[in-house]
Amino acid sequence: SLQDLVGNFASGLIILSSQHFNVGDYISIKDCAEGKVTAVRFLTTSLNTIAGQKVVVSNSTIVKSVITNFSVNPTRLLKISLVFSYQEDPEKVRKVLLEMIKSEKRVLKTPEPTVVIGELSDSGVTYYLKCQTATIDYWDILYSVNENIVNELRKKNLKVQPSKVQLLSA
Repeated sequence: SLQDLVGNFASGLIILSSQHFNVGDYISIKDCAEGKVTAVRFLTTSLNTIAGQKVVVSNSTIVKSVITNFSVNPTRLLKISLVFSYQEDPEKVRKVLLEMIKSEKRVLKTPEPTVVIGELSDSGVTYYLKCQTATIDYWDILYSVNENIVNELRKKNLKVQPSKVQLLSA
């Protein structure tokens, strides 16, 4: 309808003038879509998803939504959570994880990486490994660190708690 068209046009003007994101930024539109912005037009905005799909979102939807722009800041927090048994020595877990993360050359030295106990639950002790990375390196570092964690935990004979899987019967 004409009202929707006018609303999308007005929203397009708001998006273009506010510059909360630009072409090339990686954004998330809450409960709608996530991807790299490929075009901002008067009526719609186009994104390419990680899976290589093109998503076209009406500008009125975007203006009404919460937008997370992952590209705007030069650095990003990388936070990985791991659950270990209460039987594992907290100092050993912390030491292994810190040595591993500090050996990753692309992890920023300031602020210094940390490992903290974040939660205590029936399933075990949740440790948070936290460090800062350059935004452009975030995904490569995440995948590399995940693989390094698996290798280091095997070498040091530390076991992550298995997730509880519920099987549903038909």
